[in-house]
Amino acid sequence: MNRRRCVGSFLRAAALLVAALSTACGSSTDSDEERDAPEPGTAGAHVWDAQSESLELRNVWSYGGPANVPPQSGSSCRFFARSTLSDAQRDVLEALKLVPITDACTYDGYMYDELTVIDRDGSEFTYRDTGCNYLRIEGAQAMLPANAFPADVFPADAATVCDE
Repeated sequence: MNRRRCVGSFLRAAALLVAALSTACGSSTDSDEERDAPEPGTAGAHVWDAQSESLELRNVWSYGGPANVPPQSGSSCRFFARSTLSDAQRDVLEALKLVPITDACTYDGYMYDELTVIDRDGSEFTYRDTGCNYLRIEGAQAMLPANAFPADVFPADAATVCDE
């Protein structure tokens, strides 16, 4: 009889210990992906989530050209609200993850995409697809992958022009 009480007490104590550890270390319903998610703004982090409300997609370019031709440059910007995104656009955004910064710079000009995500609380997060040291966003730890916004999924004529 005494031995049964001891085993029963041990099992109750073990169950309480497991419950306490589970609470302290994260619930058993946490997915591995949630526990192992990279910090925002670092390689592997998603740029679009449930809090994302809209985005601005800007393309910036400059071409130096030959010495006798003046430099040419320009930019375009398109605005997309969450409610106007197509299924294909949502799929691209939800799968989009930042990649490690590369230091590649071109010699006679540049072109890059810049994405600004606006969250429900008004927070803005900006990313570029260039790691070139003089074009990189100050403090950036990662960048957008090249060609992240295919023209057939994000056509220029199907978006609102950004407010400048």
